[in-house]
Amino acid sequence: PDLQVSESGDYVLYWMRCARRAIHNEALQFAIAVANNLGAPLVVVAVVDAEAMRIQSIRHALFLLEGLSELGRAMDSLGAHFVVRVDPSYEEAAMQCATSIAGPAGFGHKAKLLITDTPHMREEVENVDRVAEILKLPVYTVETELVVPVQVASNKHETEFSDFFESKWKPKMGLYLHELPKTTVEKTDLGVDLTQLGWGEDLPDGASTRSWTAAMWLSEQKQLTALLRRAGVDVDVLTEASPYKGGETAAKKLLQIFSTRKIRGYAAHLEKHGEDNRSEFGSLLSPYLTFGFVSPVLVTNKILTSRVAEEDKQAVLCNLARREASYN
Repeated sequence: PDLQVSESGDYVLYWMRCARRAIHNEALQFAIAVANNLGAPLVVVAVVDAEAMRIQSIRHALFLLEGLSELGRAMDSLGAHFVVRVDPSYEEAAMQCATSIAGPAGFGHKAKLLITDTPHMREEVENVDRVAEILKLPVYTVETELVVPVQVASNKHETEFSDFFESKWKPKMGLYLHELPKTTVEKTDLGVDLTQLGWGEDLPDGASTRSWTAAMWLSEQKQLTALLRRAGVDVDVLTEASPYKGGETAAKKLLQIFSTRKIRGYAAHLEKHGEDNRSEFGSLLSPYLTFGFVSPVLVTNKILTSRVAEEDKQAVLCNLARREASYN
């Protein structure tokens, strides 16, 4: 379809709010298709929102940055210009794409249009609307967090999960279990200095974190800790090496182990243990779905094609649907 664009813009902007992945990312693929159709480069901006992590800890920030560091390499291979910003303020994090009262111009000011993941929470919706209002720029949202979009699954508040699962979610999920072909950005020349856009922290040596990648933030944990502490994030928890790293590679490995081995007998284990002992029989994919490192569509397809008893498949699908029912 014909899209509204700003003729004065230099690139297509994808504000990566939720789907922090290169594989099966509907919004990213849409952004690449739009950029190629317009003959424009693609800029992808991911923001680590420190204020939103007040109910979490520095371990969550490190987990997220690990995934973004890996994602940066994937974005390079796709021809996209990838920017990571760690921001101490929820309001300012949204303004990375627009302009804060005292800050520099956001990335949206040089964009032809803005693409982002569909917001669901009220605060998220208001933030996207506010950025669109400030920029006076066409904004397109794409569902990346759910198998079946909320409006499609049900247009009313559901109170009975069994009815939602059997008569709403399951009959419609097949419409969205599609494979996404890998495409790359055709025009990679940018001609814009991205380090001059958006908020960044000035450093004592005269440099700025606006030029930092996720990998640099991981290597400069003293700076990261100071910023998170100022934002009210718990930085005093232990941050010893964890066997679970953030990112698509770790998510893919866990999904493979679960779909080929641990899923066998899942229904019986779930009935017997409930939420206990999940490390023994569960997928352990919850944080990877939460941070957008793996697509729920990819997980669903993997489960449906696994060679296990139908009751085990249905038990997993039921849990995936419970996650999506919470959005309703």
